Amino acid sequence: MKKTIEYLGYAWLQHTYGLNIPALARVAQLGPRQAFTRGAGYDIEVFPRSYARQPAAIEHMVFALTHEGVNLSCLERAFQIQEIRDELTQALKEKPSSGYLRRLWFICEEVAGHRLALDDALANVPYEDLIPAERYFVGPSQNVRRYKVRDNLFGTPRLSVLIERASVPDTLTNDAIQQRMHDEIAGFPTAALARAALYIMTSETRSSYAIEQERAAPDRIHRFIRLLEHAGTRVLTEEMLLDIHRIAVGKDRPDPSVGAFRYEQNWLGRGDFINLLPPPPERVPELMERWFEMHERIQTSNAPAIVKANAIAHSFIYIHPFMDGNGRLSRFLMQDVLASEGLRVKGIILPLSAGLQTKLEAYIQSLDSLSTRLMSAIQYEQNYLGEPPELVRDNTHLFTHLDLTEQQAPLNSSAELVLSTLLHDELTYLVARDALKERLNTELDLSNRDLELLIAVLYQNGGKVSKTKRQSHFALLNDQEVLIAEEAFDSIVAVPGEAESSWAPEP
Repeated sequence: MKKTIEYLGYAWLQHTYGLNIPALARVAQLGPRQAFTRGAGYDIEVFPRSYARQPAAIEHMVFALTHEGVNLSCLERAFQIQEIRDELTQALKEKPSSGYLRRLWFICEEVAGHRLALDDALANVPYEDLIPAERYFVGPSQNVRRYKVRDNLFGTPRLSVLIERASVPDTLTNDAIQQRMHDEIAGFPTAALARAALYIMTSETRSSYAIEQERAAPDRIHRFIRLLEHAGTRVLTEEMLLDIHRIAVGKDRPDPSVGAFRYEQNWLGRGDFINLLPPPPERVPELMERWFEMHERIQTSNAPAIVKANAIAHSFIYIHPFMDGNGRLSRFLMQDVLASEGLRVKGIILPLSAGLQTKLEAYIQSLDSLSTRLMSAIQYEQNYLGEPPELVRDNTHLFTHLDLTEQQAPLNSSAELVLSTLLHDELTYLVARDALKERLNTELDLSNRDLELLIAVLYQNGGKVSKTKRQSHFALLNDQEVLIAEEAFDSIVAVPGEAESSWAPEP
């Protein structure tokens, strides 16, 4: 006979009340001894029987806040149930000074939207942080007298995210990143840095399009670079965001989806497989209004820029407010955050997209992981493959309080890769390329176009001009001139055969 699993905390709430919430990343249950194991797509934390609780929602909520952390999605859904609200009301009457109960009270009224028939909290109880600041990144603290709770949500009660502090190393604080960027560019000529600023923006733009498996036209790349140049200089508004969308995805022909929030239900997937169904289009304007409120709160917090970039960009991408271009805009939003936080040294940006492209599989996997948990709670109908799916019921609540801790890792890895390798390599490449061009320009009689093409061929072929390339592109060069070009490459480029930048734009 199969033994019944005795759940605790959030898992107990979900299974007992059938809550429509994203699949839990960690499940608490009772067992003979403390243990931690991996389940099918989730972690299992086993607590000894001394942790057993009465079959009461508030007891399991307090257990969850104490031992599992904060899951606003679960608590918000639970407080839609009158029985649980009544239970909380009674518990607060019995223990009005309890910090855990007052936090739940705030969540019930401010997040779930159900006011309880209770007077304001006692005047003599101390204020309690809503979100434990020692565990999570938090927003600016605001005292809320009714509950004697400090609202420090990383966002607002209408839209927030959770990101654990342990997910970000000390090497990626704002000060640390600035210092590392200064260290990487130290010693390079000022003229090279001026060129590098534009060059790296071009690389960032190409990488962002490449992540979407798109090869952008030159005019679109140029427009996106102009966006990056002005990133972080103004407070983001809805009008600005729509303008940015027009610039980023503008098409040659009129398209009502460009520069406007989506008007149809879209989905993310590969082939016939649906990875994610975002909120319905009629809820997008309201969600984006909430998103701008959250954006403002997060930007005024003291969290590191790399964390703000995660919170703002990925909350945006899961709302998926546009029919197309959401990924590109999310990565622009990352740059907008970094620039507004001063992480641009001598005009040079931190090209996160370049790092993400290098480790693309891990980045996509982190996004898919959350999408899978969300899809476990989304019901939809699709009569036949290829037909647009239709939501059976509104899924907006699933997207309002996401835990983005797992999505922090790819951004960290990208930043580390750029700071430790890519940025220095790209500057080295650019300086060497400039020197090579200067040498060849003095020794060969070639137009600028042919000179650029020759340099591109040398880099692509490890410093050699093949017979095929010579016949098709450089028939006017004699043997001695080809030798001059190859020897110049060998003498200027430090590592023959490995000189081409791994993420540089095409010549």
